[in-house]
Amino acid sequence: RGRTMILKQVLTPSEEPITLAEAKAHLRVDGTDENDYITSLITVARLACELEARRAFVEQKFDLFLDCWPDSECGIKVPRPPLQSVTSLSYTDYAGNVTALVANTDYVVDTNSEPGRILPAYGKFWPTALLHPGGAIKVRFVAGYGIAEDVPDIYKHAIKLTIGHFFENREDVVVQAGLSAVKLPLGVAHLLGLDRGDF
Repeated sequence: RGRTMILKQVLTPSEEPITLAEAKAHLRVDGTDENDYITSLITVARLACELEARRAFVEQKFDLFLDCWPDSECGIKVPRPPLQSVTSLSYTDYAGNVTALVANTDYVVDTNSEPGRILPAYGKFWPTALLHPGGAIKVRFVAGYGIAEDVPDIYKHAIKLTIGHFFENREDVVVQAGLSAVKLPLGVAHLLGLDRGDF
């Protein structure tokens, strides 16, 4: 049966993969008049590239909500690889009671796969309790490559190209609250799709 999945970010990155100085060097901008605009473009470009690549770049934290458990022998696929760790796994039953599962006792985390997975521990199965309607299963996890210097160069380059596109095509760009309505250039989409799986 189909499973609804809702992803919410609970902790944004502490830094961007590209610094203002790096962005300005790429854009060949020397003055400071455009600093605020370029800074906003860095965040917009990173968000657009993460969505296209279906990944998290700099370390960030998410909550994943599921309506039901996967089949007993299957794991929960955790979006936005690479998965660093799972902070907690819990579920809410029909009466509203929240039960937290215990890492390494009830479940194990596979961070080697992409996307990462959460699997029942050896000899264990997913709980059979009747679940509360709508997003009863909650996974809190940490994803990303780490700090900015750990982000692979291919993604940094894609972000720079996107910043350049946004900077030169302002009539096509809407920068508001960290969002952009512009479509990524073909070259950037190609870079970001090189190792994108079915996440």
